[in-house]
Amino acid sequence: MAFSFRIDTKHRLVLFKARGSFSSEDMLTCVEKVVSDPDFKPDFDHLVDLRDVTNFMSSADDVKVRARRDHNSRKLNASRIAIVSSSDIVFGMSRMYEILMDDADVTVRAFRNMDEATSWLGVRTD
Repeated sequence: MAFSFRIDTKHRLVLFKARGSFSSEDMLTCVEKVVSDPDFKPDFDHLVDLRDVTNFMSSADDVKVRARRDHNSRKLNASRIAIVSSSDIVFGMSRMYEILMDDADVTVRAFRNMDEATSWLGVRTD
């Protein structure tokens, strides 16, 4: 598992990237690191890049648990989360998370294309 994140305070954006094998536990670890960063603010948007994940080790039940945990989280207050993936499995799980978060304070959207995701967030990453 390899992941990294960067908080862009100017654009109020958390940039997250994962590659290789990635599990629900890895996501939890990353989220804990992000929200404990002093630059993080609950209303920052998130760009989650999962295009380089080669082994997604999360089940549908794991996604449901994550959604329940995130649904009313004050750490995701009115933010938007764009998840970008190229794998059918990762995209499907991302869509499931999007649907489960439909009535939450946070807005989630799954994408297959980085340009569409950044356009939806209204940011540029280059």
